[in-house]
Amino acid sequence: MENSSGTRIKIISAVYGAGTDSTVMNVTLFVQQLVNEGVFDITASNKTFGKDPAPHKQKMFGVLYHSPELNKGHPIALGCFENKSVHLLGKDVWSSEQNTLPSTTDLTVQGATYSGSSHGQNVTAMVQAFINLGNLAIPVNNSVFGPDPLPHETKVFSIIYKNNATGTVLAATAQENSTIILPL
Repeated sequence: MENSSGTRIKIISAVYGAGTDSTVMNVTLFVQQLVNEGVFDITASNKTFGKDPAPHKQKMFGVLYHSPELNKGHPIALGCFENKSVHLLGKDVWSSEQNTLPSTTDLTVQGATYSGSSHGQNVTAMVQAFINLGNLAIPVNNSVFGPDPLPHETKVFSIIYKNNATGTVLAATAQENSTIILPL
C-alpha cells in the first residue's frame, strides 16, 4: 500500500517479544497500519505495541518488509532490542536476497529475519530448510546466518511460522549467539 511519502511498503511479518509462545506478539498488521499512516520510525516498546508480552525480560522487535523503491525491490529485514528503533526508509537500508523454499513438513515459515537496526538478512528460506530437515533447534549466529549484517551490533532473530496441522500461527525471537527451539 502506498503511504503519504509515496513509498509503497508491504509488511511481510513483524514480531515483538522475548523467546517463544505467549512472550511474543505477532504485530504484522499493527506495523502495517503505522506505515499506512506515514510512520516509518518504529520504536520497539511496550508503549508502541500497547502491551508488555514478557514482563521483566528484554524484548526484541523484528520486521520483514518489501518496497519496490528500496533494496532493488527485494525484502528487507530489520530488528532491534526494546527501546531502540528501526527506520524503514533509511537511504542505506538493505537486506540480503533470498529465494523461497517450500515446506516439506507441518511447519511453514512465513518470515524470518536475522538483523540489526539498519541492515539484515532475510533468512526465511534458510530456516525453512532447517525445519524441512527436522531441526526445530535453530542456532542464531553469524556462522549460520552470515555474513554479519552489522559487525558491531548484537543481532536479533525473529520468525513467524504456521503449524499447518493445527492452523496456528506462531512467533518467536532470539538474540545473537543463542539457540532457539521452535515450539509446535
